Amino acid sequence: MSTANALQITLDGSQGLDVQSIVSSLISADSAPVTQMQTEVSNLQSEVSAYQSLNTQLSTLSNDVNTALYGSTVAPLDAPYDFEDRLAESVFSQSTVTSSNSSVVTATSSNATPGSYAITVSSLAQAQADVSSGFSSSTSNSVGTGTLVITTGSNSPVTVTINSTNNTLSGV
Repeated sequence: MSTANALQITLDGSQGLDVQSIVSSLISADSAPVTQMQTEVSNLQSEVSAYQSLNTQLSTLSNDVNTALYGSTVAPLDAPYDFEDRLAESVFSQSTVTSSNSSVVTATSSNATPGSYAITVSSLAQAQADVSSGFSSSTSNSVGTGTLVITTGSNSPVTVTINSTNNTLSGV
């Protein structure tokens, strides 16, 4: 018996035995293992609850992954052998591109995020070529007026406005 649960009996020479104290000590010593087991059961129930919560979260993650890969919460029963096979069966490889007017817009799909995308054509580019037979003077011959927008790659466009004050070769 441990010292924490030790039975203490006090004898008082003038009064005899303290029976109530003896009985209380015996009941306390006898119920100590039950109390310890109840504490242990409570701790184990907390662990079970934590594992159930983890299981629920992992199940949700699995459903989300399957939905992203296969378009359903259920994965196909025939498991792919390697990553390329798994990718080939996923929704990522099943993306297609369609155009309502393929003479205006065409595209290809490679690792595209599924969704619908709209392309708005605000104006069509027109081919223009200006050819000069040469200028006799860089300051006297007019080159016309208007706006020239120059764009290269992903850089910001540069706008050059040509008006009556700068419409010569040296003015531009």
